[in-house]
Amino acid sequence: MSLIDLIRLLVRNWLMLTVIPVILAGTIFYLTRHETKIYSSETTVYTGIASGYTLQGNAQADFFATSNAFDNLLNLINSRQTREEVAVRLLASHLMLKKHDPDLLSWKSYSKLHELISDSLTRIIVADTKEKTITNIYGLLRRDAQNAVYLLINGDKPNYSITALSKMTAIRLNSSDLVKIQYESEDAAMCKNSLEILTEVFIRKKRELREGQTESVIKYFEEEVAKAQMKLGEAEQKFLAFNKNNNIINYYEQTKYISAEKEELYDKYNGLEMDYAGSFSVMGMIEQKLQNRTGVSLNAQEIMSYRSQLSKISTELAKMELYSKDNNDQQAQTQIEDLRKQADNVSQQIKTSVDNLFKNTHTVQGLPSKDLLDDWVKNAIIAEETKSRLSVMDKRKQEFQQVYEQMAPLGATLKRIEREIDIAEKEYLSLLHGLNLSRLMQQSNELASNLKIMDAPYLPVKSKGSKRMILVIAGGFGGFVIIAACLIAMEMADKNLKKLSLAAKRIGLAMFGIYPLLMKGSTWNKFLTRVEELLVQQLLLKKGQSNTKSVYTVAIISTQNGEGKTTIARSLAYKLNQMQQPSVVVLPNNHKESLTDHTESDCFYNVFSNLSTAQSWTEMTKGKVTDGFLLLEIPALLENTYPVALLKEVDLILLVARANRNWRPADKLVLEQLQQLTATPIEIIVNGVNPEHTEEWIGEVPKTRSKLRRWTKRMMKMEFKKKIGFAVRKKSDKGM
Repeated sequence: MSLIDLIRLLVRNWLMLTVIPVILAGTIFYLTRHETKIYSSETTVYTGIASGYTLQGNAQADFFATSNAFDNLLNLINSRQTREEVAVRLLASHLMLKKHDPDLLSWKSYSKLHELISDSLTRIIVADTKEKTITNIYGLLRRDAQNAVYLLINGDKPNYSITALSKMTAIRLNSSDLVKIQYESEDAAMCKNSLEILTEVFIRKKRELREGQTESVIKYFEEEVAKAQMKLGEAEQKFLAFNKNNNIINYYEQTKYISAEKEELYDKYNGLEMDYAGSFSVMGMIEQKLQNRTGVSLNAQEIMSYRSQLSKISTELAKMELYSKDNNDQQAQTQIEDLRKQADNVSQQIKTSVDNLFKNTHTVQGLPSKDLLDDWVKNAIIAEETKSRLSVMDKRKQEFQQVYEQMAPLGATLKRIEREIDIAEKEYLSLLHGLNLSRLMQQSNELASNLKIMDAPYLPVKSKGSKRMILVIAGGFGGFVIIAACLIAMEMADKNLKKLSLAAKRIGLAMFGIYPLLMKGSTWNKFLTRVEELLVQQLLLKKGQSNTKSVYTVAIISTQNGEGKTTIARSLAYKLNQMQQPSVVVLPNNHKESLTDHTESDCFYNVFSNLSTAQSWTEMTKGKVTDGFLLLEIPALLENTYPVALLKEVDLILLVARANRNWRPADKLVLEQLQQLTATPIEIIVNGVNPEHTEEWIGEVPKTRSKLRRWTKRMMKMEFKKKIGFAVRKKSDKGM
C-alpha cells in the first residue's frame, strides 16, 4: 500500500475517523467532570554521604560505597515499615484534634476521617499523649485484620493508607549529597504534614540503624576487654607470687650477676692453683739444694710453729676478703687490716729465725744461703696463703653450684609466666584498640546520621495541572489511531481484486483493461467515455495484430453471474459503432426477457445448439455484420452450460471479474479447464473499479481538484518541480 492509497483510504472513511474519536473524547470529558485536584509538595535533605566530614576526615570518593549508601537510604524511605509508621503518626495526630485545624487537614478530610473512624473507637484510641495514642493504634493493627484502623491503613483509602503513601518518591539529585522527596495528595495540608512526619521518621530510623550496628560491636569489645584485663591481672599476680616465693627481684640481672661472679671465682681459683703449684715447686727445688745442711733447721719447732700460725692467719684473711668483697662493712675492713698485719709479723719472724740459723752459710753450689732461704720463706708464705685461699674457694664453688641448681628450673617457669603475661597483654591491647575504634566509629556514625533538611516541606497553594485535557486529547487521538489501524488492517487483509494489476497477478492473466463504477455527473461521463475509448483502442490494436480481414470475434466470459459482461459488451459495441466500426453483440437467448432496451446491434443465440457444433457467424447474426467486430457473451462458466464449440472459433477471450470479489479456487479451476480446451488468448477486464484505482491504466482521473490537493498529491508522488508548459511556434514565426 502506497502513501497515496493510505490517504485515499482515510479520506473515504473520514466520517468514521471523525465521529468515533469525537464521541470517545466527549465521553472522557464527561466522565472526568468531577476530577479530584492533586496537590504536590517536596523537601530536600542533605545526607553528607558522598562529601561529608567524619572523624576520620573527609569522606572518601568510593563510587560503589556511595551508591550502596544512597540505595540503603532510599530503600529505607520507601520501605513499608516507614510508610506504616508515617500513616500511624499522621492518623494519631488527626484523631487527637479537638476541632478542625486547617493547618493539618482540610474540612473534607476531617469529616471523612470521622466517617471512617467512629466516635467510640476514637475514644478507645486517643490517650493523654501522642505516644500513647500511637501505641494504641499499633495495638489495633496487631490485634486483628477486621477493625476500622487496620482496614484504613492497609486499604486503598487516600491520605492514611500505605498505598496512598506509596506516592512518596525519593530520588538523589544528580551526583550530589541531596535527596529530594516528593508527595502528592488530595489534601494540601496533609501533603505537607505527611512529608514532615516522613522526614522525622526516616532520619530517626537511619540513626537507630547506624547506632545499633556499633552498639553490638562496642558491647562485644567491652566484654572481651574486661575478660582480657582479668586474664592479664591473673598472669601478673602469678608472676608476683612466683618472684616472692623464690626471692627473685630481677631474674635476668641476678643470673647475669651470678654468672659473672662464677667466672671471676673460677679465674681466681685457676690463678691460685697456678701460684700454689709454682710456689710448691720452688720450695722443693730449694729444699733439694739445701737438703744436707739445712734439714735440721727446717724441721725446727720454731719455724714449724710460725708456718702453722701463718697458715691459719692466711686462711682467715682469705675468708674475710672473699665474703666482704661486696660489703662496705667498716668492722670487717678493720679485721682484714689486722689479719694482714699479723701475717706480715709472722712472716718477718720466720725470716728472722731462718736468717739466724743459716747466717753466713752457703749452698753446695757456692751460692749464698741467705738468698735461698729468703726465696724459700717467700714461696712458703705464698704456698700457705694460696692453699688457704683454695680451700675457701672450694666452699664458694659448692655454694655457686647450689645456686645454679636452684635458679636453672626457675628460668623456664618464669619464661612461661612471662609468655602468658605477654600474650594476655597483647590480647588486651588489641581488644582495647578495637574498642576505641568502635567508639570512634560510633561517634562518626552519629555525626553522619545527623541529616539536615535543606528545604522544608511547604504548603502547596495551587493544585497540579489537570490531566483532563490530556486524557480527552489522548482519547480522541487513540480512537482515531485505532480506527485507522483497523481500516488499514482490513485493507491489507482484503483479498478482493480491487484494481487491474492486482487482479492480473492473482488470476494469472494478461491485463486488457478496466471498467469503472457507474456514477452520475458530467465529469463522470467524460471519465467513462475515456475508459470506453481505451477499451475500444485495445480491441482495434488486437484486431490489427491478428491480420483478420473479416469479422474479429471476441468472447466475453465470466466464472460467475452478475460480473457485468452484458454491460461491457453493449458499451463496447456502442462505442465501436460510433467510431464507424461495425459491431454486433451476440447474447444468450435468456437475455431477451431481461433486456428492455434492445438495439439493432443486439443478437441472440441458442446456447444448447452450439455445445458441440458451432453455428456460422452469419447465421448467428442474421447477416448483420460481415466485417468489423462480433462480441459474443458466454454464460457464467461455473453456473451454466457454456458453448465450448463457439469458444474454439473466437479470436480473443475477455474474462470479466468484479473488483469487489475474491478469486476462489473454483474460479481458478474452471479457468484452467478452459485454457486446456482452447488456445485462444485470454485477457482480463476488471469491472466496477473504484476511480482511485484506475490511474495505473488511464493516468490521472479527470476531476476538479483544489490547489492544495494538487500540491499535496505532487509531494506524495515526489514531483517537487512544477510542470512547465512548452510554447508552440506559430507558422508566422517560421521566417524569423
